[in-house]
Amino acid sequence: AAAIVNGDEADETTLAVTAVDDKTLDVKLEGKVEKKVLQKLRRDRNVEEAPVPQATAPIPAPHLERRPVVVGFGPAGMFAALTLARHGCEPLVLERGNDVDTRHEDIERFWRGGALNPQSNVQFGEGGAGTFSDGKLTTRINDAHMKDVIEAFIAAGAPEEIRYLHKPHIGTDILREVVRNIRKEIIRLGGTVRFGAQVTDVELAGGQLAALLQSASPFPVAAWAVHGCGVFPDPPPRLGAPALVSCGIGDEGRFTLGRTFACRYREAGGPLIWKPTRGGHAPDATALALARAFFAAVASGAPCALWGEDDTRRVLPRARIDPEYANPLYTPAMAALWRGE
Repeated sequence: AAAIVNGDEADETTLAVTAVDDKTLDVKLEGKVEKKVLQKLRRDRNVEEAPVPQATAPIPAPHLERRPVVVGFGPAGMFAALTLARHGCEPLVLERGNDVDTRHEDIERFWRGGALNPQSNVQFGEGGAGTFSDGKLTTRINDAHMKDVIEAFIAAGAPEEIRYLHKPHIGTDILREVVRNIRKEIIRLGGTVRFGAQVTDVELAGGQLAALLQSASPFPVAAWAVHGCGVFPDPPPRLGAPALVSCGIGDEGRFTLGRTFACRYREAGGPLIWKPTRGGHAPDATALALARAFFAAVASGAPCALWGEDDTRRVLPRARIDPEYANPLYTPAMAALWRGE
């Protein structure tokens, strides 16, 4: 570059050379000769035009009404969740496969005896399909944001030499550690990563995404409860575990989803309490008190007493109750909370 900047052109050009590290020089040309320099050195593989950073979409403010949900924890999902977490948005990540360590065991089991876990293998799980490759960082794009990706890898444990090597290579063993550390960083910043959570469908309302439907969790539970939930397993699992689903009648979209899921869960054989409450998305005092009474009753082994629900959402005891209207109110205290609005 200095050899080309000579004669009359030197008066119109400023040449600035900065050492980025021990392998890289950042050369900045101001003036009319940049194109001539690049043309002259076009066959030099060690010289390339620095990409110009592109304008990016503004990151949502951290005071979101609801947490953003990231589906999948491959490279795209991982960096989407990391970016959101860095900006205080506390993302929720839903990944169908297992964490990288459990996934490693699943893959080793497959190579030894051919036992395939359909949800956790070389294709599915934390880090995506490339986690169990040899960790070569190759791409056909030239984007200014690649530097951010490289720096994130290094911060998570990748060797610093990937900053300047022509063909950067992390390696499978180190790559697993890098993936694990990125997940830990997302969690440290307030995010949540759920494994074994496969999104199977979406619900739309008014032309907008209203809810995600996910498959059942593989982990056994003794009882569970949710309020104002917009993510339900589809189809409902045949867990048989007692459940409590409540929602404010002002939260119309989730109210409809919760009511539909309650009926389908009961039809699938699970004892489920459906409780409409006043207000909107946030649980009120009645919903919280009912949840405490519910878990206390289940833990104590109290017998299940079925109550029916009529069209006005009042609960009435009946000798014979249709399955989709059966509510397991275990104790008189629960029945009193239920009937109170």
